[in-house]
Amino acid sequence: MRGSLGIKSRNWTVGVAATVCLTATAFAGPLPGAIFTTTENGSRVNANLYEAFDGLFSNGEPVSASLGISGELIAPPGSPKAEVSQFLVDANAGGDPREQLAQQLLAFLFNTLHRLDDPAAAIELPGGGFISAAQLVSDAIAIWESGTAAEQVEMKTLLDEFNNNDAVPFIHFHPCAVVYP
Repeated sequence: MRGSLGIKSRNWTVGVAATVCLTATAFAGPLPGAIFTTTENGSRVNANLYEAFDGLFSNGEPVSASLGISGELIAPPGSPKAEVSQFLVDANAGGDPREQLAQQLLAFLFNTLHRLDDPAAAIELPGGGFISAAQLVSDAIAIWESGTAAEQVEMKTLLDEFNNNDAVPFIHFHPCAVVYP
């Protein structure tokens, strides 16, 4: 089954002897404050589509501090975490669908790395069926690189739906422990 983006959903039939762990996880979207990063120095995450985050604008000026909801300091000015946070909350990315897709994709990458047990975990698509998080990332990158504006908006909207959902159903990639009562 293919959606309008051409993403093929995967449906699995599970035999009686198989154990499948279907779980729901909360994905945190592009919200103010701290965001998960994989390294303290802001090195690339899954070969980011942009340059590594160094805490500086292209003109060399430091990015402003990242503040929490109550105004508390989350990341100091000029830090990679502040730059990531500022990138993720940039209002509508200037209206450019490609930039909006990049924001949602980065948030989805962080959510995948920190909320799922593996990028190969299968997440349930809104219309039914499943796709691995890794395949969805691959599809999003392809659309970011050469998709039409309409495809970029559609993929951005799908990723936004996952990023701002407090219960994303997914099937663990690694087997779950069997718990007997």
